[in-house]
Amino acid sequence: MVFQNAPEKVSAGEVETMMKLTHGDSKVLASLVVELDLGAFKQKTDNGIPLRRAAYMLQEAIYDRKKDQVALAVIENICMNGALDTDADCIVLNLNMLVKLSHESSVMIASHIDQILAAICPIFEKHVKSPAKSDRAEQIVAGVLRAFHAMVNSETLVADPKPKLNDFIEVNVKGHKDAAPIYEKINESYKM
Repeated sequence: MVFQNAPEKVSAGEVETMMKLTHGDSKVLASLVVELDLGAFKQKTDNGIPLRRAAYMLQEAIYDRKKDQVALAVIENICMNGALDTDADCIVLNLNMLVKLSHESSVMIASHIDQILAAICPIFEKHVKSPAKSDRAEQIVAGVLRAFHAMVNSETLVADPKPKLNDFIEVNVKGHKDAAPIYEKINESYKM
């Protein structure tokens, strides 16, 4: 509650502790995944999803109030945990956070672009294969494309473009029959 109402009263050590908690709580834990045997098939239920969503939302709240202090930790958590999450909503929360980071902490995004691309390009490649078959895949692909758009148009990357990002967008996004129109819609919506 203090953090929400008076973030200036929260010490750097307390912020660091909260960020460590969000990192720990944002991992997919096998101990929270329950497999039910329903006879002919088995169903997995991930009971850790609400905990991870809360951790990602807390991470964003901390970032909103302590940008300079936690931007790197947020990027690292997205790359280590958020991009690997098994829940579509958690993945999209992290992709939306990348969009926010691109607008507000573009220097940090630019300096960690290789790490970010290594984390989110596989998400794009996995889900772009089936966007028409699944609303979840379409939601994830749109989130990745928004993140790509925000990164490539961030202040720092406009001034100093990163060929790896630009090449991926040209070849894998604009060159993909399903992804190209979505990316173009995102591009058009930002021009308005």
